[in-house]
Amino acid sequence: MTKNQNFNIPDDLKIPGHRLIRELGRGGMASVYLAMQESMEREVALKVMLPSLGAADANFSERFVREARIVAKLSHPHIIAVYDVGVAGPYHYFSMEYHTGGDLKARIHDGMMPKMALAITRQIASALAFAHSKGYIHRDVKPENVMFRHDGTALLTDFGIAKADDTASRMTATGAVIGTPHYMSPEQAQGLELDQRADLYSLGIMFFEMLTGVVPFSGNSALSIGLKHLKEPVPPLPANLRVYQPLVEKLLAKSPDDRFQRGEEVIDVIDAMSSGVNHTMTSSPTVITGSNTAGQPTIIAAQAKTQITGTPAVTPSRRGLAIAVAVLVPVIAAGAYLFLRTPSQTTAPPVATAPVGVSSTTDNSNANRIAVLLAEADLAAIAGRYLEPREQSAVRKYRQVLEIETGNVRATRALQEIAKRYLADFDKAKGKKEYGQAEAYLKQAEEVDPSNQTLSSYWRALNEAKNKSSPTAPARKELNRKAAAKPASTVKSAPLPAPLQASVPAPAPVVSNKPQDREQQLAVIVSRIQEMLAPASLTATRAGLATELYAEAAKISPNDSRVKSAAAQIADAYLQLATARADARDYPEAESLIRRGLELVPRHRLLATLQKDVTERQKNKSRTFGTF
Repeated sequence: MTKNQNFNIPDDLKIPGHRLIRELGRGGMASVYLAMQESMEREVALKVMLPSLGAADANFSERFVREARIVAKLSHPHIIAVYDVGVAGPYHYFSMEYHTGGDLKARIHDGMMPKMALAITRQIASALAFAHSKGYIHRDVKPENVMFRHDGTALLTDFGIAKADDTASRMTATGAVIGTPHYMSPEQAQGLELDQRADLYSLGIMFFEMLTGVVPFSGNSALSIGLKHLKEPVPPLPANLRVYQPLVEKLLAKSPDDRFQRGEEVIDVIDAMSSGVNHTMTSSPTVITGSNTAGQPTIIAAQAKTQITGTPAVTPSRRGLAIAVAVLVPVIAAGAYLFLRTPSQTTAPPVATAPVGVSSTTDNSNANRIAVLLAEADLAAIAGRYLEPREQSAVRKYRQVLEIETGNVRATRALQEIAKRYLADFDKAKGKKEYGQAEAYLKQAEEVDPSNQTLSSYWRALNEAKNKSSPTAPARKELNRKAAAKPASTVKSAPLPAPLQASVPAPAPVVSNKPQDREQQLAVIVSRIQEMLAPASLTATRAGLATELYAEAAKISPNDSRVKSAAAQIADAYLQLATARADARDYPEAESLIRRGLELVPRHRLLATLQKDVTERQKNKSRTFGTF
């Protein structure tokens, strides 16, 4: 087997429908390649298992495809999306969503604040809770298997050795214990049968490493590390992090019966710590008990409230970088804001994550409302509906955003841009000596952006033009009076004046025929689509708005790869929402969501599979009720 030396791709590796670009990484069981899915024109990550695995086990192919297809149904905001599974010659593969946010291992190396560690732990706990509710155990939770989207949300990946919890899960075909030694639970190190509590132990190891930069148990061999998991107590955290000791010890209890039993319990505890409400640790999933290294009872929540936002969970050599990150984070992209919010704000609502209950906050509600209003405003602006119809106009929607969040940059700039368009039309009308029309445009610009400091100069220009055209004394006196009444405004946000006459035409819609304008418009629309599909706040309403935005993008350039990719992403969002509704047994809504996704991507395999599944479930439900 030869390889293309430029991209490190085996010459005989040909995956139908995909063009391989380069190798992204390699492990003991598989290699990962960046590839272009040709039907959707989107970049994907292709995980290709080593051919030797299939050669060593005659049943490997059948088992791999069957289990991988089931894992592909795990649609959750914090589980990486799997698009396709198959076999090509000696290679078994599956394609996943591709992200450039790096992995958790790199972030641990750079140093991490405790708040970040808690947020990531909560997100991965919700992913595990969902997988466990579907009957799957990951069995290899570690930092290398946690990736990040561009907005900072964490993604659990690499379900390549995941196993249904009703099957034996002791060994691989070659007899090796499955997993990574530093993150194995004691029962996993012994090759015993596993359940979901083994994954929570691995999550605890990862949380310890995020806090300290090192794993709690290390050694010169897998055997020595395994013995430490079995026998040695959990190392004490540094003094400034000791508040997290009870949580770590609960996650890393030697006996599965002494650990958290479900991922939801971990989420409840982290939420309690983040809320600042005093709780002591007991066996109840909603409270925490424990002791520090001196054996004294520890009350953690009130201390954690301070600790979460306080001292960095880094070694001294990393402290400078962590402080720099803490200072810079508030001024970088909005995606970082999503990542650094409290855990309850970064997890998707129940409609998107069915089994995971999440409490909403006022801030999160406002953020969602603003995002929806901005999308609606953008759609109205694209269609040229700037001021009419009044309640559904772009200006009205942007004003509503400013009522919720004074000084919102996007809304403010959008209003300024609309005002500029009215002023441009004013210039054209004035140039044609259509002064009545020009004055109407100027009033509309003033209505949209009363804080525009240049409006007085426009009124003076109109005055002068009218004076030249009609130099009678009464006319000059009236125009001079009107111009004097228009000083430069300093108002930040004034209420809208009375509606203008309906006969006054609006300026041309945003869509332009100029190539440079159309390119800019397309980029803006695609960006808005990404905002609507943010996993942390995905709803059917936002998916619908993304669909409308996609329709506008398709009008501009239907064959653009970004537009095709947007269709695929929206269809994937409908898959996620439909899966949640199907799990909640809301089959009519699930079918509606599936249909909307298939309208965008008719050959979407997973949507088609889910559609058959929902149809079958409804038939079974009808048969069940028919027997009474």
